[in-house]
Amino acid sequence: MATITGAIAVGPRCSGVERERILSLSSRSLLGQNVVNVKFGNKDASVHGGPGICKKKQVSFSTKRTNLAISASAGRSNATVVVTREHGKNGKLMNALSARGIGCLELPLIEHREGADYPKLAHTLREEEFEWVIITSPEAATVFLSGWRAAGCPKVRIAVVGSGTGEVLDEVRDDRINVAFTPSKATAKVLAAELPKQEGGNGEVLYPSSAKAGSDLETGLSERGFKVRRLNTYSTESVKSLDPEKVAAAMACPVATFASPTAVRAWIELVGPWDGAAACIGTTSAKAAKSAGLSRVFCPESPGIDGWVESVVEALDSMCSVQA
Repeated sequence: MATITGAIAVGPRCSGVERERILSLSSRSLLGQNVVNVKFGNKDASVHGGPGICKKKQVSFSTKRTNLAISASAGRSNATVVVTREHGKNGKLMNALSARGIGCLELPLIEHREGADYPKLAHTLREEEFEWVIITSPEAATVFLSGWRAAGCPKVRIAVVGSGTGEVLDEVRDDRINVAFTPSKATAKVLAAELPKQEGGNGEVLYPSSAKAGSDLETGLSERGFKVRRLNTYSTESVKSLDPEKVAAAMACPVATFASPTAVRAWIELVGPWDGAAACIGTTSAKAAKSAGLSRVFCPESPGIDGWVESVVEALDSMCSVQA
């Protein structure tokens, strides 16, 4: 077992134990993988995918690049994947993966904050009438319900982008919330193309959304004659810092899951170089992963938990076939 010592200068967003250190690394084999043991003062952590915790300015090593390939004999049953949604929002995916014998490491990379238009939501619901209210994510549904209650729980006709979003609203069990439409495919473009016009309706659509959401929905609806009122009720932001030991454990995982471009950007910024595979909830996150330089990216054709789980399995299988 060879031991190499090198110096690493970490990025400006690192703090505490992440500051410039002298790393003592030893390479060993575990389940067909090369593992790097990194010592931070009195603490040790196993890191796969290369040394270091944060974005590196300069690293000098003469050893072979660490490999994250899963041993074919070990297979996916012994693998652990990283789940990166906001704390408390990973449960459904974790349960579904557990049912397939896949372990999870929770590393929340994003957090949601109140958007600039949230204070307008309750007043808008009280004072204006809409043919449709369109909700395009579980978080948008949660934020909408807060404003809806503040407005006195008016009757609303709602279109949701997919079943996961609809479930958040169905849990309220209130007849004043009428989830009346779900498109054939869970994307904004398909929703815009398929949203039915109501006979005698005013064509007004309320769209409470993330400030970072694209314009596909608005554009598609406007081209069909709908009048869209968009309110940026919340924003998805990267977390500011991560526990170094959790980052080290995450780098040891062959697959990470992403539900938004923000999560992808946070991974690249806060975790750094990594040779694993990305399993994304849909095409938007997958495009962000590819643009960020991740080479193995998997996603379902239509967003949703079931398809996402299958993409995780595909990603793990792809890592089983990678040769060290």
